[in-house]
Formats: sequence, C-alpha cells, structure tokens
Amino acid sequence: MAFTMHKRRWALISGAGIFVLLAILSWLSNRSVASVAEEVREAWTLMEHVYDSRSEAIPAFLEALQTAGYEHAGTYQQVSRSLKNVEENRIGFDDLADATRVRAFQNAHRQLGAALWRLTQELDERTKIAIQTEYEALEMRLGSFFHRSDQVEALYNDAVHRHNLALRAVHARLLARLYGHRPIMPLGS
Repeated sequence: MAFTMHKRRWALISGAGIFVLLAILSWLSNRSVASVAEEVREAWTLMEHVYDSRSEAIPAFLEALQTAGYEHAGTYQQVSRSLKNVEENRIGFDDLADATRVRAFQNAHRQLGAALWRLTQELDERTKIAIQTEYEALEMRLGSFFHRSDQVEALYNDAVHRHNLALRAVHARLLARLYGHRPIMPLGS
C-alpha cells in the first residue's frame, strides 16, 4: 500500500511538473511570436505610410489636370478608377494573413502605378508647364515612393519571414492557434 501511495505521489508531482513546464513553454512561445508579430505590425505601418503618401498626392494632380483641360480622358479616368480601387482594397494588419485580400491590395497598387505611369508619359510639355507645381510635387512623391517602397517592403518581408519561422517551431505551432497567431503573407508573392 505504501508503494502505491508513493507511485501516486510521484504521478501527481510529475503531472504538476509537466503542466508547469507546458505553461511556461506556452507563455514563452507566445511572447516570442508576439514580439515578432509586433515587428511585422511596425513594418506594415511604414508600408501604409509610404503607400498613403503616394495616394495623397494624386487627387491634387488630377484636379490640376482637369483645370488645365487635359484631353486624354481615358487615362485620366483609369487613374481615378485605380485610386478608388486602392481605397476599396485597403487592408490593415489583421488582414495580412488573408492571401486574397493581400493580393487584391497589391494588384490595386500595381494598377494605380501603371495608370499613373501611362498618364505621366502622355502629358505634353504645354500641360506639364500649365500644372508645373502639381507635376513636380507628384514626381517628387513618386520618386520618393519608389525608393522608399522597395526598402520598406524588404523590411516588411524580412519581419514576415521571421514571424512565419517562429510559428513553424513545433511548440509554437501547437500553441499558435490558441493565441490567435497565423502565418502572414509577404508582399510581392
């Protein structure tokens, strides 16, 4: 009988030890993944800022074109529609695990970039002079956008890579769903 009590005591102590160990492992895994998720959130905030900066310059440019009597309505309308599409496909940090939403976001921004490029290529010198201030402001924003967007996208994708690697750890994978962590989509994929 003493032997059985001894076994039960060790079983209880072992069970409690395993429970405590799992609780600590769970807590550490969540902290690790949450820390990397915060890096992704910060990088995403930078991405939003870069894309918003470009989008904010476009309405003034389009208004100046309209005031100057720009004649290529088709391309002008494409930029207007693309800008509206960008707003409709805006995503936040919580949407980054949804591949469909991320692709729609990326496609909307690609379409806007292509439409803007076509529009700026179609402008004749008379129109550029008529809207010189707005044209130069847009050129500066676009130049800054292309330079910064590549850097910030690389920063974001690096943070996403670290986040997704942290989720792949065996113990993290088991506990990730419990804490609501999901893999995040990188940009450009």
